[in-house]
Amino acid sequence: MKVAVVADSTVSAASAAAHGLLSADRTVQLPILIEDERLDGRLSEAELTTQVAVAQASRLSVRTSRPSVAAFAEAFEDLAAEGWAAIVVVVISGRLSGTHESAVEAARQASVPVAVVDSTTSGWAMVRCVHEYRVRADAGLLDSLCAEAPGHISPDSAAMGELLAVRDGALERWHCAVVLANLDALRAGGRAPAGAAGLVKAFGVRPVA
Repeated sequence: MKVAVVADSTVSAASAAAHGLLSADRTVQLPILIEDERLDGRLSEAELTTQVAVAQASRLSVRTSRPSVAAFAEAFEDLAAEGWAAIVVVVISGRLSGTHESAVEAARQASVPVAVVDSTTSGWAMVRCVHEYRVRADAGLLDSLCAEAPGHISPDSAAMGELLAVRDGALERWHCAVVLANLDALRAGGRAPAGAAGLVKAFGVRPVA
């Protein structure tokens, strides 16, 4: 195998395994903060899920932030040192997080070609995207990426076009819908207007994203 697949931690490896799907070769953790205290990124997925659930039940503030550029850069260089010749990175939608920006900046510094794919989604649909890339990577169908120049592969390149076609094909079959209790977290992060958050509370509705 020449091409590694990297994903951020919003892709559940446990969900992939439970359904017989392939997961990423390497995962970059999104920092999780409970009342501004950052959880230990070395915790397992199950341990993080438990701590978040307990915090939410206690009505504590829970939020995430984008991974640092250094976190992605370290993952890329570790994979290069292991002998991987190219990397495909699948990240949560840029409309929901700045993770894509961190990955792109790290890719520019990489010693191997790195393609950063904005999944334009999250959750289960993203799990399926990662699986599709792993299947193709394992079959050698992404080996053409190895001929690209080291660093960030241009979004306008033919190689990137092929990767986006794979993503779009997966998303034709799988979609992600999220039912929110309120818009408070999105409003605090600047991703929802205050007026919309107020209307949600006033009418007692649950927004679907």
